[in-house]
Amino acid sequence: MRKFTAAIMAFFSLFAVAPSFTVYSGGFEPYLFVGRTKTYLVSAEGELFTWDNKGESVIGAYDFVYSPEKIRENVKYASNNDNHTVIITRDNELWAYGSNRHGQLGDGTNTDRPVPVKVMDDVAYAETGRNFTVILKTNGEVWTCGLNQAYGLWGAGEEVESDEEPPEDADILTPVKVMDGVKMIACGGEHVAALKNDGELWGWGNNQTGALGNGTNEDVLQPELIMADVKTVSASLSKTIVVDAEGRTWEWGMLGKDSNDVTRESIFTRPKEIKAQYESVYAGMGYSLGLQADGVLYIWGRADFTSSNDYFYNPEKLADKIVYVSAGQQHAAAVDQDGNVKFWGRNAHGITESWLGDYIPKPITVMTGLAMTAPEGEEKSDNAPTAAVTPPPVNSEIQAAPSDAKTYVRDKRILFDSYNIDGSNYYKLRDIALALTDTECRFDVIWQKETSSIIISLGAAYQPAGGELATGDGKTKTATVSNSNLIAAPREAFASSHAADLYNNYKVSASAYVINGSTYFKLRDLGDIIGFEVVWDPSEEAVIILTD
Repeated sequence: MRKFTAAIMAFFSLFAVAPSFTVYSGGFEPYLFVGRTKTYLVSAEGELFTWDNKGESVIGAYDFVYSPEKIRENVKYASNNDNHTVIITRDNELWAYGSNRHGQLGDGTNTDRPVPVKVMDDVAYAETGRNFTVILKTNGEVWTCGLNQAYGLWGAGEEVESDEEPPEDADILTPVKVMDGVKMIACGGEHVAALKNDGELWGWGNNQTGALGNGTNEDVLQPELIMADVKTVSASLSKTIVVDAEGRTWEWGMLGKDSNDVTRESIFTRPKEIKAQYESVYAGMGYSLGLQADGVLYIWGRADFTSSNDYFYNPEKLADKIVYVSAGQQHAAAVDQDGNVKFWGRNAHGITESWLGDYIPKPITVMTGLAMTAPEGEEKSDNAPTAAVTPPPVNSEIQAAPSDAKTYVRDKRILFDSYNIDGSNYYKLRDIALALTDTECRFDVIWQKETSSIIISLGAAYQPAGGELATGDGKTKTATVSNSNLIAAPREAFASSHAADLYNNYKVSASAYVINGSTYFKLRDLGDIIGFEVVWDPSEEAVIILTD
């Protein structure tokens, strides 16, 4: 068994958190998903809204959205873990896009997809873990794909139906069937819980924090029975929480501190009862939420929802009249019976601009008038609508017009081959690196094949590759969304970090397009990452780059 260290704790902090869920049984109602940096809301009409990180995937833009923005229609559910997204349409089609390095999109490749690709039909629900996806079909079958990493994330273990069993660390590019008779799934960072029709809870995956509740810290490569007579389940980064058939609440894994030990969080490898009864429960990172039948919402555990170090050893009332909830890593969301959407928690990702960079200690309303039932003509039934409407794709190809703006660095005009895309100026990364080589913002550019990443080595002297600051032909070009990851790390990190560590710890997002084989980045995004300021001088129609 691998040692459980503080490094593992940092590792877990990268994961998104999965909400609780009840298998679709006809009709449409609102749905919430809160991850680490992204929040999804699906209205009863099937409109998909997002806050926080606007980017449609890790490949796309990275703009904060301070108010709900509709990005799709005909949606039933959505899940995201920062680097890939899955969407289930109202006609039960599964679509996926984003990073696909480990086959987590399930399209049979490991090619990143900026545009959604259809994966399979007859899907009731799907959740995303760290570089893997778990799929629940309408017939109760569970399928998985993506990274295995010796944890058994794809859950097939020795029961893989093939002539030769793949190694335990193999990536699964096309979904494989794991089990039958399931009505509900919950996905943590690297573990999965599946609730069967008979109330049995099964689990598999990474168990270093005891998140599978089997009394050990040993990883589980294929489904293993955890508990019987379970009503509902939720999972987070490193724990699992359930309500049993008698209404009692149990949780296990990395749980809260004991009232006598305020220095660390405890690991429980067996179910621990919470002395309260809830209709449904929601696992966050270090905290939990419980919703009673009368709509009263409670919280217990670590209080990332305040700027203090408060800790709720016993459940405390948080809000009234709540009907839908989702628990994220450091913030949460809820919908009340009047159709008000509420957020609270750490506001590092643009929940609302007025609270940016601060903590929201109690739920605040960020959206009103949400329809709580399907519109007329979409009455509850046992079947989804028969009309097939595909989700609108992300626009991965766009026309880039040569920019007419003059560009100055330290009062010196430099002739860049830059382009205007959707009103923003895009510059070749290596051109900017050469232009800033003698400034406080200098950086080198490195291509990292292992993770298909462009690396910005902050503070390092730039090593020219040739062709920088070449003059363009002044013609409009076709630009495609960049499929490369972007990593920005101080040069000192390269001496002590492996490729995977750089990818996990220093990955950043910026809007980028490929034009004539070179990658062009939005200048203001680069400024935020590298540390220079971009100023527009309207009188001169000039872009000014300030480096000190």
